[in-house]
Amino acid sequence: MPSNLNRTVLLIFLSLICQQAFTQKNPLIKAIWQLEEHGIERIDTDSRGNIFFTTPNGHLRQYNDSGDSINFYAPNFSAGISRLDAHWTVSVFLFYESQQRFEILDRFLSPLSSKSMADLGLTGFFSQATPGNNHSIWLYDETDLSLKKINYNNRNLVQEQPLNILFPESSLQILQLIERKNLLFVQVSNEAVYILDNQANFIKAIPIASKIPIFIESESIFYLENNKVLKNNFITGELAAAAIPDTYEFTGLAVTNKTLVLTHPKGLIAFARPENF
Repeated sequence: MPSNLNRTVLLIFLSLICQQAFTQKNPLIKAIWQLEEHGIERIDTDSRGNIFFTTPNGHLRQYNDSGDSINFYAPNFSAGISRLDAHWTVSVFLFYESQQRFEILDRFLSPLSSKSMADLGLTGFFSQATPGNNHSIWLYDETDLSLKKINYNNRNLVQEQPLNILFPESSLQILQLIERKNLLFVQVSNEAVYILDNQANFIKAIPIASKIPIFIESESIFYLENNKVLKNNFITGELAAAAIPDTYEFTGLAVTNKTLVLTHPKGLIAFARPENF
């Protein structure tokens, strides 16, 4: 039997071999530009490669894929932005949990619409919101643990689904809602990403146990785990990885055609997106 010392040395040696194999297979991606901005809270991108992020005072900033500042928006009230969705290209969606209000901006960051939950005829407390198709918004109501979809033009309640019945074993610590291509992604913190259809019927669960918001592009979910950006195809289950440096504790992730943009407490870093990733 090997001694405890020999066993420890063997384990260290095997760990180094595994680490070297991972590094060779997944070399560190290259940082191409970075920005100092303390306290970035939310980040997203649009199909043109523009990068949007929010600050604690509720300001929204827009940069291009090369790191040049393009635009800036400050609402007429000071409140943190709970949800930022710039995916739709022609508009930007902002949700303020503390104000129970949402805003829709055009692509030049000029306000198009601003409504409260009361304006929609809704009561309760909504901790999550995200835009959907046909002038709709998905909402998570913490008072009755239900998912609601409402048309914000005519105030028609389109869908309502009690999540405590749909996911009876879940903590329901909803981190974010995202609609893409008539699918609704419900990310539960440190648990999973649940995929529903546009009628709020359950399709499948992806076991991504993260407390950092995911990013969705086409049929792939991007997320952070153990100094890696992981790309999970939620249709085929295919998984790819890109190694990132452990210089910072990264807190957010967004993707463009050319870059992987990661936020940390002191700012953000744009990395060159690996080929075929």
